[in-house]
Amino acid sequence: MKLHFPILILFFLILNHDVYSQKVGLVLSGGGARGLAHIGVIRALEEQNIPIDFVCGSSMGALIAGMYAQGYSPDEMEELVSSPEFYNWALGIIPAKDDYYFKRKEDNASWITLRFHRDSIFQTSLPTSLINSMPMDFSMMEHSAPSIAKAHYNFDSLMVPFRCIAADIEDKKQIVFRNGDLGEAIRASSAFPFYFKPVNYNGKILFDGGLYNNFPADVLENEFHPDFIIGVDAVDGGAADVPPDEDDIISQVKAMFMSKTDYHIRSKNAILLHPKTGNIGLLDFENVHKEIQTGYTEAMMLMDSMQKVIVRRIDTATMHQKRRDFVKDMPKLIVNEVIVEGVNRNQGVYIRKILMPSGNPIPIADLRSNYYKLIADDNIKSIYPKLVYHQETGYYVLMLKVKQERDLKAMFGGDFASLPISEGYIGVQYNMWAKQALSLNTNVYFGKLYSSAQMKARLDVPSKVPFYLEGNFTINTWDYFKSSSSFFEDVKPPYLVTTDRKFAFDAGLPLGNEQKVYGGISYISTSDNYYQTTNFLLTDTADVTNFSGYSPEFVFVHNTLNKKQYASAGSLVNFTTRYVNGREHTIPGSTSNDTTQIFKNHHWIQANITLDKYYKQRGVLRFGVYAEVNASTQDFFSNYTSTALAAPAFNPIAESKTLFLGQYRAHNYGAFGLKNIISTKFKIDIRFEGYIFQPYRSIYQQADLTAANTLILAKRLYMATAAAVYNTPVGPVSLSFNYYDQKVNPYSILFHFGYIIFNKKALD
Repeated sequence: MKLHFPILILFFLILNHDVYSQKVGLVLSGGGARGLAHIGVIRALEEQNIPIDFVCGSSMGALIAGMYAQGYSPDEMEELVSSPEFYNWALGIIPAKDDYYFKRKEDNASWITLRFHRDSIFQTSLPTSLINSMPMDFSMMEHSAPSIAKAHYNFDSLMVPFRCIAADIEDKKQIVFRNGDLGEAIRASSAFPFYFKPVNYNGKILFDGGLYNNFPADVLENEFHPDFIIGVDAVDGGAADVPPDEDDIISQVKAMFMSKTDYHIRSKNAILLHPKTGNIGLLDFENVHKEIQTGYTEAMMLMDSMQKVIVRRIDTATMHQKRRDFVKDMPKLIVNEVIVEGVNRNQGVYIRKILMPSGNPIPIADLRSNYYKLIADDNIKSIYPKLVYHQETGYYVLMLKVKQERDLKAMFGGDFASLPISEGYIGVQYNMWAKQALSLNTNVYFGKLYSSAQMKARLDVPSKVPFYLEGNFTINTWDYFKSSSSFFEDVKPPYLVTTDRKFAFDAGLPLGNEQKVYGGISYISTSDNYYQTTNFLLTDTADVTNFSGYSPEFVFVHNTLNKKQYASAGSLVNFTTRYVNGREHTIPGSTSNDTTQIFKNHHWIQANITLDKYYKQRGVLRFGVYAEVNASTQDFFSNYTSTALAAPAFNPIAESKTLFLGQYRAHNYGAFGLKNIISTKFKIDIRFEGYIFQPYRSIYQQADLTAANTLILAKRLYMATAAAVYNTPVGPVSLSFNYYDQKVNPYSILFHFGYIIFNKKALD
């Protein structure tokens, strides 16, 4: 009996060792948005005290596994992937708060942009990815830099040892990441072709790991040799191998590039989960919580089976303590140096002045804001950031791989319309970049209604307080007679051609990311040709009013609108004040009541404030408001038409910008509008907009053709539109039914494709 006792003790010791040394590995497949199910699986395992000792993943699986390895809890992972931040960087969207309005050029009618080198004019630059990866690159760096710094850039020293893979398309093999920059490894593993830009790693172009191995169970086995493996297939048992569809480009890309993946595990000590993720798109992040729940449900259904073979447990308190121990004392993200590759020395100085304007160490929150300013720069094509921690200083060094944008770009666009207001647009921009940035711009509009030419030169100076200096010349011609239609053929005046010229010099400053102020002085010259009567012959001569002078102005703009026309989100606040001093010269035509030429000096102060705001969507409905107030000391010109042409115009809907509507012009007025936008499942916005225009005193034409004011608040006018708008990648397609408050032809129908956008008039 005594002889058997030591053997019995040894048996229990061996059994106890097997139980407590049992190691469990978790392998997560790719699958795009379907891979969010991995979070639900991890939540179920932790709730049931199932240990996870090693993690390995590909593509979305690499992202989720990487977050877990860094110490993210399932709740924290769900919070992150359901946040607007994740949605934005996954789809390449720059948030409105980070969109650097100061660098945005004036809106124009362009559809497409082609980029060239000045010395290779016939070699264009076309985009290689659908999604701007720069926001994602920064976010991955920001979220992973502290954890990998604490782990001394060794993936085995993370809270949970981690592996992921990427595809080396040159050598046609997979790359296994074991150490180095964690964010770079995850980013490379997630670079699906044509969606995201690939990663240049040690001279190799790396793409999504799922191309060669979408379920790296073999990597997990070979790297860690776990006792038991839990695998999660988030692509429904090999949906990547479904034959390509002729109408689905993503299925075609998968068929061309992805190797067939074996969604099985060689080891007998394994279990494979297949969450019922359904047929959702690669980047369909609209139902995050639902996808996570599918993983949780699948894991709980198989929990009894897992608990029978995985005998080791890790209690919740121990798991929480392990997570706290890892995430505490991570090096704070403060950068004290920026090293730039890919550009010359002067361009590097320009970049560092934007990122670290004071030259002092900068926390990551401030650096992020400056990084988005750099993204907005016309000279930057792409940036790839990496943070390297230096323990001796306690600071990070930001390493940037920068690619310069091609210095010459051509823009083409315009508008095709059912009414004779169609136009073409051509623009050219040339950039010169050193310690400062100089851009030279020119554009031309041409059409029946409108023709214009503009030249601009803008010098951007990066400094602690950045600023720009800009000079421009613009000439606009409007021919309202040629653009008349059956809807407006009887509206006076039947003949009206107006031309304005403007030479301007401005200086501008940013006020945060969403606002800027600028001001300057301009020389203006206008020439209006018109008949004031419907009874004229071809031999008659038109009246001509010329006005020339100078105008200093000050402008404040806050702009977060999501589109340059037919916006549906964001807001615009524009405040403009100017002083105008000039001289009128009117030459009466053969139909005028008076043949005496008129010379008259005019000067006035004008202020205008405009608000255009859209509120958060509620279901399929979004509301917007529009308000505008104009105040001016402007006096009358020699007759009604010249007075109306010089007066500010209220034209809030697209078609109204193409019409001469004298009744909606006044020196002092207030206006208010409501917008209701219904978003349909066909990506078509149904817009209902209604406006009230209230002039303080309306301008009307007297019997002698001169201008006069009505009584105070004597007249109120309305304007409305109902439109269906579909936003294509190059521009909007719209069909609108419009109402104007006038006795003759108050209704119109307009179909157009493109942008009804023009260069600013001299007095805008």
